Amino acid sequence: MSPKIALVVFIARLLGSHTNHHVKMANTYAPMILEEMDAANSDLSPKLISAMIMAESSFDAKGESHKGAVGLMGIMPSDPHARKYTKAQLFNPRLNIRLGLKIIEDSRNDCRRIVENELGYIDPRIWLSRYAGYGCQESIYADQILATILRIDNS
Repeated sequence: MSPKIALVVFIARLLGSHTNHHVKMANTYAPMILEEMDAANSDLSPKLISAMIMAESSFDAKGESHKGAVGLMGIMPSDPHARKYTKAQLFNPRLNIRLGLKIIEDSRNDCRRIVENELGYIDPRIWLSRYAGYGCQESIYADQILATILRIDNS
């Protein structure tokens, strides 16, 4: 199975049904996620990014949290990567994913400097928590993201 098809299936399963609307969403966002990850030379799993999008916005590109995070990846307009864009621009799915990937990389680097262990490894739960605003520490947010991936993979 191609990476695109595998991600479409994963996203459709994340969304919990195979209605035409959900399949269309999966077909729209899977290639976009893969293209943006490729452009950013990201070594992360597309499933991880998809699970984060599900947690942040349920794949609602026009979503906005009660804290003001916008778009697919729940970008805070006050984030240094987002400040040069208008709030309206941050709702653009492709830009939102691109900025989310940059913020994830910053989170990984910030936490690596703080908590990297002697093997040069940093637990992904640490930087996932940093992405969500919890600092470089474990959080329920990170546990939920990773549990979601396992649940979908094992269903």
